[in-house]
Order: sequence, then C-alpha cells, then structure tokens
Amino acid sequence: MTYHAVTGLRFVPLLFVLLLAYAPYAVNAQSNILFFEAQGVLSFTDPPSSWQAYSHHLHDAMQKPSLGIDYLGRIRAKSTDLGYMSLQIRLAYDESEPNKIQPQVYNAFINWKTPVSDLWIGHNKTAIGLNSYLNNHALLLADNTMSGLNFDRDWGAGLKHDGGWWNIVLSAGTGSGMPLYLGENYLLAARTGWGDYSRNNATIGLSAATGNVLKSMGYSVMHNNKKHPLHLGGFDLGLRYLNFDIKADLLHGSYDGDPAYAYLTRGAYYLLPEDRANIELQLQANDLKGEQSTIYSAGLTYRITPDITLRSTYNLKEPTGIHTIALQAYFYKGIVF
Repeated sequence: MTYHAVTGLRFVPLLFVLLLAYAPYAVNAQSNILFFEAQGVLSFTDPPSSWQAYSHHLHDAMQKPSLGIDYLGRIRAKSTDLGYMSLQIRLAYDESEPNKIQPQVYNAFINWKTPVSDLWIGHNKTAIGLNSYLNNHALLLADNTMSGLNFDRDWGAGLKHDGGWWNIVLSAGTGSGMPLYLGENYLLAARTGWGDYSRNNATIGLSAATGNVLKSMGYSVMHNNKKHPLHLGGFDLGLRYLNFDIKADLLHGSYDGDPAYAYLTRGAYYLLPEDRANIELQLQANDLKGEQSTIYSAGLTYRITPDITLRSTYNLKEPTGIHTIALQAYFYKGIVF
C-alpha cells in the first residue's frame, strides 16, 4: 500500500473499528464528557522577520489555529467498568493545504480494563519518556516528540500495568506517527516507572525502544518514505514540590545507523492561587543525522478563567540564531452527560 493511498484514509483508519467495538456499550455508558476546543496561534520568527499562523513548524500538527472536540466515554456493562473510549478530532488552519484546512485525528483509541492491566488499541501515546504519561498537545513549549526520535501519537496497541508505587507501559505501533502507514515500518517501546506524577507529584522512569520508523512531521512523511532503524534508551523525571516543578526527558541511541540524542530539561514556578499562572524555562538539545541544535526557551502561562488560557513563549535556536515569539489563546470546556 502506498503512502498516498493511506493518507487518503488517514482520518478513517481504525475509527470505524473503534466505534463498532464501542457501540454495544454506548447505551449503558455513563459519565461521558465532551470537550469543545478552540485555539488561536500566531508566531513571529527572525530571521526571516515574518509572522505565521503556527508555533514551531508549518508541518507540525500542533499548534495551529483550530476548532475541535475531545470525547471521553466510559464503557460499562450493567455495574461493571470495562474501560473507556477517547476520540479527539479537529479542523486546523494549514497554509500548505489546497483549501487551507487540515482535518486532524489526535486521540482515537479504546482502552479496555483487564484483571492485570489496561489494553488499548488505536491512536495513542508511545511508551517512551515523558510523552507516555503527560498530555502536551496544547502546550507551546516544544518536547522530545518534535526531535524525530519519538512520536506524539502513533497507530497501534499498548498495555499498561499499575503496580501501585511502580508501573510498566508497553506499546507496539506503526512507527509512522500521525498518519497511518502500513508496511515494514514499526516501533516497539517500553517504559518502567516508579511513582505516579498525577497522583503524588513525582515519578522517575526508564525507557527503551527499537524499530524501523518513518521520518514524519505532522501528516507529512519525508525522506521519500524511507524506513530508519531506531534504537533508544531513555531516562525521564517529573517532580512537583510546593510551587516548583522540574521535568527531564533524556533520549540517547542511534537513528539510521548514526548516533542520536534528544535531551530536555524544564523548570516551572507556579504563581497565583489554583496554579492560574506559571513561568517556565527550558533547555532542549538534539542531534539527528549529524544536525545538532540547542533551543533555549522561556514561557509564560495565565489562565483567565477555568476554560480560557493564554500562553506565550520565546525561543532561541542555536547555532542558527533564529528567534521565535509565539502567542496562543486556548479554549477548552467540557460538558458531562
């Protein structure tokens, strides 16, 4: 199957399968949540001293001006909780599209609860580093999924076992990222961690990954669809103490036979009651196919209301000396039914 044939179906794959699997339980579902999402994004880059309607790169799926929905539906049979379905889709403004509109599928998976673990199938996170347990899709600060060594989301399946103070996450995907590409490409990943950041504000983890992956950015597959051997080891850390937050995500290994790495450290200080504002500083260093870069970032976030958030970032990319200022207004409101 060629890439062009698959991209024509990139918003359909597995969605019908997921909906069919979910349908018998939809009548009995409870605690469904439907979020409405909208965002405006604008950035200024120097050089070449220009404004653009995206934050980092034209082909990145996030962040772009967009409208969308995020649905979370609990799956029940009588009084038994069987799992949940997650579906997040949006329409984004994209200057490279003929009609300037890009449909996007972000989350699209069913998570089944079993006696020993959770099992998911669809479009979900890879089991690598910070990305395996943090939702970064609305944040302006770049993460290691933009380094080429990891994907924000990938088509496939995964397992998660929670042992209380420790956990293990496994994923097996296509190694193509946002688009579905079927062929000899694949990505196998695993993370074991101690602590749970969402429950006790602290976690530390080790990751490993191997595969034959595509070089994709957003819905664009580059390098003439070439498959790249990938072998990674990783270390990640998340720690919140009082108003201070520290995160680290270190990936090191080989990509297409060459040494490669992606290092990220981020510090934040929360201001105002209920964490309504925060200041962040970040250092990110990458090496992919001999192209090394270091990005120094500072970010400011202010939540005007529970539903509306303003974000801004400043990035300096070396050795190119490119300066970027990005601004975002983000709306996210849910209804329960």
